[in-house]
Amino acid sequence: MMINGFTFGSLGKIAIISMFLFPLLGVILGVKGKNGVGKWLLSLLNVIALITIGYLLLLGFGMGES
Repeated sequence: MMINGFTFGSLGKIAIISMFLFPLLGVILGVKGKNGVGKWLLSLLNVIALITIGYLLLLGFGMGES
């Protein structure tokens, strides 16, 4: 998307917020789900996604490796 010059226009802040909200919602739904391996797998994958998105945003704003 960066190479093609794709932009969200005025929806940039909404896109960044939704990148955090969807994995966070997945963690909440995973914890509230039925007991089993799938519950913890869903929670773990969403936590990993949340950490990765946060780190990539920090890198994008130049604060990840200072």
